[in-house]
Amino acid sequence: MSDLDLLTQALVMTGADPAILSDAQTAHLLVSCHRAMSQHEIPGVTIQVAESPAPVVTAKVVIGEGRHIEKPVHVCFGIPRFSGEQEAKVDLVLEDDAHATVFLHGLFPEVEDAAHRMDLSIHVGQGSSLTFRERHFHGPHGSMQVQTRVTVSVGKAGTYTFQLWLVKGRVGNLMRDSVVNLAEDAVAEVRATVFGSGDDEVRLKDTIVLSGCCARSLIETVVVVTDNAKADITAMTEAHAQ
Repeated sequence: MSDLDLLTQALVMTGADPAILSDAQTAHLLVSCHRAMSQHEIPGVTIQVAESPAPVVTAKVVIGEGRHIEKPVHVCFGIPRFSGEQEAKVDLVLEDDAHATVFLHGLFPEVEDAAHRMDLSIHVGQGSSLTFRERHFHGPHGSMQVQTRVTVSVGKAGTYTFQLWLVKGRVGNLMRDSVVNLAEDAVAEVRATVFGSGDDEVRLKDTIVLSGCCARSLIETVVVVTDNAKADITAMTEAHAQ
C-alpha cells in the first residue's frame, strides 16, 4: 500500500471522509513526512508549500479578505510508516472579514518510533472568525512523540474557536503549548479532549491574553488517563486591557 493510501485511510480515524481529497470544492493539503502528496486550492484559499531538506516542510494557508469559505479546509500532516521524523512550520492567515473552518489532521497510523514537531502561527484578522479543529490518530503502539507550539493573534472583533481531539489509538508523548492574544472585542474558546492509556504522557499548556478592551475567553480541558498514563495540564488567562 502506498504512503498516500495509508494516510488517506487514517483520515477516517480522525472523523474525516477521505473523499475530501478528491472534492473539487474542498481546499486541502496532505503532507507525508516532508513531501506534499496532495494539494488543492479553491477561490479564496491559497496554499503554498516549500519542501526543505528532510525532515522540514513549510506551509502557508491564506483565507482571502472578505471570503466566507463554506466547506472546511483540511490540512493534513503525517508519517505513514513505522518510523520517521517530521518538522512542520505552518502559517494560517485569515485576512479581515474572512470566515472559515480549518481541520488540522495528525496522521500517524503505524508508527513505532517517530517524532512530529510543529510551529504553528495563526492570525485572525479584524472581524474574522476561525473555527480550528485539530484531530490526531497515533496508532496502537504508544511510541509517537508530538510537540506543537502555537501562537495565535486575533484582531478587533475577531473570533477564534479551537478544539483538540485525540481519543482513538494511543497518545504516546503529546506536548502542546498554545498562546492566544486577543485584541479589542475579540473572543476565543479553547477546548481539548484527550484519552491516554498505557504509559502515555499528555502535557497541555494553554494561555489566553486579553490585551484589548472587552476581549473575553474560555478554556475547557478534558483529559482522561488510565493505567500508568500521566497528564500535566495548565490553563491560564491574563488580562492586560485598561
